[in-house]
Amino acid sequence: MQPFTPFEPCARIACAVSGGMDSTALLLLLAQWCRHAGHELLVLTVDHGLRSGSSEEAEAVMRHARSLELKGRILRWQGSKPTRAVQEPARQARYELLSRCCREEAVLHLALAHHAEDQAETMGLRLQSGSGLMGLAGMSAVRYLPDLRLMRPLLGVPKSRLEATMHQHGQEWSEDPSNRDERYRRVQYRVVLGTGDEGKELTRTLLSTSGVLGRLRAWSEAEIARQLACTVAFYSAGYALVHLAALQDVPDWLWHGIWARLLRTVGGAAYSARKATLDEARAFLQEKRRMPETVGGCRLKDLGAGRLLVMREPVGLPNVALKPGESQSWDGRFRFVRSQDCRVQEAVTVRGLGEHEAARLWRSVPSLQLSRMPRVTWASFPAVFCLDGLLAVPHLNYKCYKMRGKYGISCAPRPHHSLAESIFRPAVSGS
Repeated sequence: MQPFTPFEPCARIACAVSGGMDSTALLLLLAQWCRHAGHELLVLTVDHGLRSGSSEEAEAVMRHARSLELKGRILRWQGSKPTRAVQEPARQARYELLSRCCREEAVLHLALAHHAEDQAETMGLRLQSGSGLMGLAGMSAVRYLPDLRLMRPLLGVPKSRLEATMHQHGQEWSEDPSNRDERYRRVQYRVVLGTGDEGKELTRTLLSTSGVLGRLRAWSEAEIARQLACTVAFYSAGYALVHLAALQDVPDWLWHGIWARLLRTVGGAAYSARKATLDEARAFLQEKRRMPETVGGCRLKDLGAGRLLVMREPVGLPNVALKPGESQSWDGRFRFVRSQDCRVQEAVTVRGLGEHEAARLWRSVPSLQLSRMPRVTWASFPAVFCLDGLLAVPHLNYKCYKMRGKYGISCAPRPHHSLAESIFRPAVSGS
């Protein structure tokens, strides 16, 4: 755990446990470390409800937690579930349930049990899918989410050592049948990599390659973060100002890294813009041709003097209902929270302000004409509406007379991906 320090005093740390060998070994080791370091460990297990016996397995994890004198929670995946191609939706649901629970429990650190063979399987999958250099670095030992840090302490540890740990403790574990289902590509790689001397040698090669590329990725991401800090001013309302002159002569890989992160953060997208899109945008900017109006879900506006305004394109903005006591992400950029004890209990809707409402506010509220926020950015700002119309635009500090503390709504920037994300952390070797 040393590479993940320092922690705050008496930290609350969560451990995701499925009941399988890997996560149970992590639980045993992490429980020992937390007792020694004076931290509190919370055990979390997800019941997907995708097969019979999943509830009993979750209960078994909780019994094990209690035997270690630890608190725990079962997180159940509710609602409709896919009947085909379930692995990816189940993974997304698992992370969402774990993240939400950590927010509720005021937990800042979540430990996951991925180990060295998992890293090798990830490398194989990404090679087959044609992943680029960054993807072939594999999984990072640390990843920062808006409210949570993911830690993979075992990422450099071979599975054989985890199995030896379990036997040393006389600990039993359960096996998910899907981990042996060769219809899944990951399981196919697992079979190949775990078979004979050739499979073990291939695993060592993949892990060695991952380590080299991980160090290269860490260096390149540190340089991208440094350049972002020097050339981009990001505002809490969700737009950014770019100092273009400082980016004219940077190499292609650095330019692509800067703009991929900038467009993804400002636009609230789940994935980066395609390389072809970024190449086209750079050609326009370098050759001073007519600038494209939109790139990667963002609008670009030349402000002169070498400055470029980057803002969310005001189309396709979501409508999100917000009830008392709820917390909701909006457009992958902001999080809205509504207090449970607000005076007005009717549901409200958060949606984009839009061009029409932005123009009306500009005309009808003289004080807003003094706002330092560029007028062209207003349309993509989140706004709160009720049945009678507009209630508030948090980033313009505008509230209609009906608000006045009655609705209990607050808004904070929470982009899915930060502008300068946590730098890639290669696994610490445990072999």
